[in-house]
Amino acid sequence: MRSLTQFDYMLDSYDSQDQILEDLRSNFINTFPVDYIRNKMTVAEYIEGKGNKDSFCNRLERELSGLGSIKGATASKFGIYYSQKYQKYLINKVWQTPKDNPNLKLSFKKLRESIADLIEAGNSNNQKVIETHPLAPMVKMKILSIYYPEKYLNIFS
Repeated sequence: MRSLTQFDYMLDSYDSQDQILEDLRSNFINTFPVDYIRNKMTVAEYIEGKGNKDSFCNRLERELSGLGSIKGATASKFGIYYSQKYQKYLINKVWQTPKDNPNLKLSFKKLRESIADLIEAGNSNNQKVIETHPLAPMVKMKILSIYYPEKYLNIFS
């Protein structure tokens, strides 16, 4: 049978883990504030597939996995990514701008503005924008839970 002091020690380790997750979350949203995403974030800072461990997508999927895992699905869930197999950027149909001959720069602008719109909708609890947003549902909810854990997660309450 374990003693009460062993139980207290275990509680301290859980509190410590919560603080680590909160620090990672806070660092992420400070690195990627909404205005930065909307107006300044580059494709290289966003994409998955080129080995940038500090990219928005890599950090969302891997660094912040303790706040909900979105691993397992392909990188296409992020809308735009770099394919190692084809050695080029791939753009999901919903983000292709113009539709007949997609341009990476224009398509990414559309995607990043849409991500900023999603984050703002999460803040105002605009369910219509959230529900109809074209990002993959797992990515959409992961973003919302990172920016507004008090609304979309219960671990910080």
